[in-house]
Amino acid sequence: MKFLKVVGIALLVLFVILFSLPFLYKGKIVAATKKAVNEKLNAKVDFNEEIGLSLFSSFPNLSLSIKDFRIINFAPFEGDTLFAAQEISAVLDVMSIIRGEQIQVRSIV
Repeated sequence: MKFLKVVGIALLVLFVILFSLPFLYKGKIVAATKKAVNEKLNAKVDFNEEIGLSLFSSFPNLSLSIKDFRIINFAPFEGDTLFAAQEISAVLDVMSIIRGEQIQVRSIV
């Protein structure tokens, strides 16, 4: 009985950690996402800071959903919108985020 109690508590702690990780790293993920995308494109990428994060829908990877996503062109057609979406979703490698490495995107929807 004591063994089951220890296992139950360990699973509960693991569940709480997995649930809280996206919230703890949210600012870091938003900044890293904007930086990585803006470095790769010759345009300005902008999106709503209110993003959705989940470890459960694509475990062990991180599911990221971004609302009001826009790509706006630089010169010679400055200000033209190249791409706009109400919501865009991606699956990211969570370990690359924690280690501070370049984000590796697994899939985009």
